[in-house]
Amino acid sequence: MGMPRAERPLENGPLREFAAGMRQLRIDAGSPPYRELAVRAGYSPSVLSDAANGRKLPTLAVTLAYVTACRGDIAEWEARWRALTEPVVVEDGPCPYVGLSAFQADDAELFFGRERLVDQVLELLRNRRFVGVFGASGAGKSSLLRAGVAAAGVWNALVVTPGARPFEELAARLSTSVEELAEHPSNLALVLRQQGVELLVVDQFEELFTLCPDEDRATFVAALMHPALRVLIGVRADFYGHCGQFPTLVAALDGGQVLVGPMTADELRRAIIRPAAVADCVVEEALVTRLVADVGNQVGALPLLSHALRETWHRRQGISLTLGAYEKTGGLQHALAQSAEQTFNALTPSQQVRARQLFLRLVALGDGTEDTRRRVPAAELDPAMPLAELVAARLVTQDRHGVEITHEALIRHWPRLAGWLADDRDGLRVHRQLTQAAEVWVSLDRDDEALYVGNRLARAQEWADDNDTALSVREADFLRASQSLDRATTAAARRGARRLRALAIALAVLFVLSTGTAALAVQAVLARQTTESQRDAAVVDSVALKIPGLENSGNPSLAGKVALALQMLAPRTNPGVLANALVRRELLTGATTGAGFSQSAKRLVTTNADGTIQVWDLTGHEPTLIASRQESVPPVSVTLSPAGDRLVTAFPDGKVRVSPLAGDGTDTAWLSDTAFPAAPSQVAGEQMQLWQVKMSGPPVAILARPGTGPIATSADGQVLAFADGEGKIQVPGRHPMVIDAQLNHVQAVGVADNGDVYVRTATGLSSWHTDPKLLHDTACRGGPISESQWQQYFPGLDYRSPC
Repeated sequence: MGMPRAERPLENGPLREFAAGMRQLRIDAGSPPYRELAVRAGYSPSVLSDAANGRKLPTLAVTLAYVTACRGDIAEWEARWRALTEPVVVEDGPCPYVGLSAFQADDAELFFGRERLVDQVLELLRNRRFVGVFGASGAGKSSLLRAGVAAAGVWNALVVTPGARPFEELAARLSTSVEELAEHPSNLALVLRQQGVELLVVDQFEELFTLCPDEDRATFVAALMHPALRVLIGVRADFYGHCGQFPTLVAALDGGQVLVGPMTADELRRAIIRPAAVADCVVEEALVTRLVADVGNQVGALPLLSHALRETWHRRQGISLTLGAYEKTGGLQHALAQSAEQTFNALTPSQQVRARQLFLRLVALGDGTEDTRRRVPAAELDPAMPLAELVAARLVTQDRHGVEITHEALIRHWPRLAGWLADDRDGLRVHRQLTQAAEVWVSLDRDDEALYVGNRLARAQEWADDNDTALSVREADFLRASQSLDRATTAAARRGARRLRALAIALAVLFVLSTGTAALAVQAVLARQTTESQRDAAVVDSVALKIPGLENSGNPSLAGKVALALQMLAPRTNPGVLANALVRRELLTGATTGAGFSQSAKRLVTTNADGTIQVWDLTGHEPTLIASRQESVPPVSVTLSPAGDRLVTAFPDGKVRVSPLAGDGTDTAWLSDTAFPAAPSQVAGEQMQLWQVKMSGPPVAILARPGTGPIATSADGQVLAFADGEGKIQVPGRHPMVIDAQLNHVQAVGVADNGDVYVRTATGLSSWHTDPKLLHDTACRGGPISESQWQQYFPGLDYRSPC
């Protein structure tokens, strides 16, 4: 007879205790070999060995045969066996598996399997202030951050998700105002420190890129970069590249990243067995083996595993989670779909329609990434939606911020939802844009400027006609307001067209009556029948001749508007005519000898023959004088620094002075011929000196030599312009432009921010190129040309104000 076979140690739990009792029974019987017990019991040695190994509960017949062979108490062991198999009442305690939900800090005692990763993240946070946790959807990032790191007690942690308005979420959690947090990047760190928060955990960081507006996203990232903050972020792996949009975020994550991969087999066993042990239950070894095999190396399978275990828990036998119960759930791949289908099919037909609308709202369509869940505020929901039923089934989660899908696994593993999303993705994008537009409209106090017009309104209305029940109250109000505005605008346009037609007919009748001849009437009719282009050309040619008179009529603003309209009707018109009308009023008439713009073109500096230098603000309806200075020697040229806060003045002796506006001269800087020389450049056959002047903005290159005419520079120092002694305007790198045969006819030279050169002579102003936006803004500063003014200069042409 051989020695009894050594048996493996048992883990804790009721099933293990039952198996341990059977082993002890064999020991008390003298530890007979299983071959000898088999003869006594009538079962094979392997069956008896399996009965005592603690992997699964043996049948009652095998149990009693084993006890009989070991001479144990049959009645006692039958009672013990039945105690393990009797149904457990619902009130025996909460389920130890969270299903699709993430483990929270309160669930820390049930969170197993990620101990190694938790220690890795904690160690990184001890040595650096910013750490990022990356992983696929379903890899367990949220549970790691919440039930692992935040619940570890190393730091007082605050866990948030960004949502569409990250500062609103933080303000609600910190009992402060959104304005206080967002006003300055350092405010968030200050408020957190005041409230004792040592670690800010930002879970689902990808919501910054799927839900958050660009401006709020940039402001929030800037606040997280404050050196006084210790920050931990959780990011879905397919949004890793999006983080590269922010150089500061890239630098903060350098060396501080943790990748969450699939669990090992041992980690999975702990995640499966230990939560059940906390609840005084056991997981059949055959089920553990099956689950480990089903999960394998799938990165995003943890929510499916937790959901399947939760469904198995509800089907358990006594205190045992069995393989048979697991298979009834549909298994790892089908348990979630089966639960969702059962919940959906239990709804009434009208509830099913509303449930479909709700789920489509809860998904943010991916753009180069997988679809993600979207948190929907309560104001966007229809009260008729079956929210209570879906929350009870744990398919959606509701809190004070709104509603969201419990986990994105539902998007990928519920075929019905996947089908809804695939039916009309373009329509869903139209709906999502409508939702966002309606939200902006409400935030702007229902301003008409935020309403839909044109093609956007047509597309939204077409979608709404097919999905009218899917609209929220806010969206329906937005569409109605957009339609009302569109009808009013159309009606106004029609009234204007009718007035123009009536006026044209009246003029034609008056014309016919005044001539008293049918021949002239026929000529008028024929003239009206000429092509639109010929008519426009005739009107343009006529108006172009009136521009000089308009400039001197005491209404230069109207001259600019008419010239801009002229350019719109006939782009072939000489741009010099337009530039003359628009910029002449900005350079001011009179004895102006020099002028220059600030970088933003919001300020203008001029100098007169008597040495007076004046700085004008151009942002109002008319130029406003904001600074003045008198020089004893009239300067050759003046210009402004990029910020418009310093003057650059060139004098006849070749010296250039940089001085602050309204300064007293004590901090002026004089540049002599030996100061800061750069490489000389050959211009117009002579050696010229180039100077670099450091101001509040980019360096400004100043060219100066005795006898040079007016000069000017661009704000970035890349363009120089000056008048030479031959009546030409020279710009290094360009062909010279002949303005006048006499140098003294060149009154001023200016270089706009885009490099366009403006030249003022005694006969007007011309340019090589004209910046359309600058000219448009200049002409339209006083408002658009009125319809009556339009008809005065462009009779018969449809009113189309360029402003």
